[in-house]
Amino acid sequence: MIGAIFLVSVTFSYALSVGLLAIFTGLAMSKQSCQALFGTNSPLMKYGLSVEIISSLITEYSLHLMTLKTAVLLSIRYLGFSLNILWLIQLFDCGTILGLMFLFYEGFVEEAVAHGEIGKLVGKNINPYLAFTSANYMNKLINPLWTSSDTMVYPSITYATNEELREAFNISQDFKEASKMVLDIYTRREKRIELYPVLISLHGIGWQHETKDLFLPHEKDLVVHNNWVVVNVGYRTSSKATYSHQLQDVKRAIRWIKESIHLFGGDQNSIIIQGDSTGVHLAALVALTANDPRYQPGFESLDTSVKGVICLNGVLDLQSNSNLASRFMNNTLGVKVPSPEFATEHNPIEVIKSAKEANNLAKFLIVNCGRDTLVNTSVCQNFKQEYDSVSRTDIEKDECSIITLPNSRHIFYSGWSPRSINLSNVVQTWCKQFTLNS
Repeated sequence: MIGAIFLVSVTFSYALSVGLLAIFTGLAMSKQSCQALFGTNSPLMKYGLSVEIISSLITEYSLHLMTLKTAVLLSIRYLGFSLNILWLIQLFDCGTILGLMFLFYEGFVEEAVAHGEIGKLVGKNINPYLAFTSANYMNKLINPLWTSSDTMVYPSITYATNEELREAFNISQDFKEASKMVLDIYTRREKRIELYPVLISLHGIGWQHETKDLFLPHEKDLVVHNNWVVVNVGYRTSSKATYSHQLQDVKRAIRWIKESIHLFGGDQNSIIIQGDSTGVHLAALVALTANDPRYQPGFESLDTSVKGVICLNGVLDLQSNSNLASRFMNNTLGVKVPSPEFATEHNPIEVIKSAKEANNLAKFLIVNCGRDTLVNTSVCQNFKQEYDSVSRTDIEKDECSIITLPNSRHIFYSGWSPRSINLSNVVQTWCKQFTLNS
């Protein structure tokens, strides 16, 4: 009796896991299905972000899921389970494994897209940065969180002054909000005399959350292989801290970096800023509103300009989607009715012209994904079109590069995978070009 109950429990759990993974594997392969089930007009829309994140993780870690599923199938065969229904479930599971194999294969197909962009940046055909058979490549595929032992981190350094921290507390009446005004610095472990460029990284989750604790794969390569200094910046995110406060926080971090980053081997005169997801929106506005006194209270005369901006699947045009504008207003100001004036003032695509007039038009590298259900590729294309129309009057070189990965999802860059390795190659190449042309 106990044995029968155990067998039924195992069969039910296995069937449930097989069914859920099959569903999400199918969603990972089809943007249209995700949009139909969890899109703007769907009653399940509130689950759209979670589904996109799960689909992204399944896509990037398909190799690990394949290995796990294969091990489960072999274990069932070895243990001798013989229920007829179990064979049906196993057959269904084999179909899921084939789907995971296809997702993994697509990551290598997109290598050609990445190398094509690299070729445009350097003006010639290039060879892969890492051969598939190399130990370094395989180590990264096996361990998505792998970080070189040559990396040093200096965590939670406060960039705000005591007066700014008191002001932050007075606004929110929450010590946790003020404690977010810190940054982490990543460098190579070995000491060096020469100063190297700095990458400021802003992570965003729907304008409501951020985490400075993510050390992305391409950032790891920039530190280890290119000697860059990476700075992950934390900033206030609650509805009590408006978007203007978030802009001020990042500019305060830039102030600190300009004054102190040389102590960690960074060059204060060679800074680029990066954002992912809604962090792109903030990073773009920080660059496009450089030296704007409205966002630099107490340090209006300080130069807060940056040399370039890296955008990873981010919001560069609020007006392209009414749902985005509403979410932005609700999550940053706590209001549900968008203010056209505020939305325009804080819309990157609308600020390009004024940035050009103020001589603050930095270089852009925009990465977007064909299967991303949160940010449509047209948003990035529209931004590039506007950027080009404004900047082309006095430049010949393309200062806004854009790369579209047709089969990738929203957070494909979160851990090591074929796609994130491809991205790392592109970013490293762009950063080298940026350094040479600065």
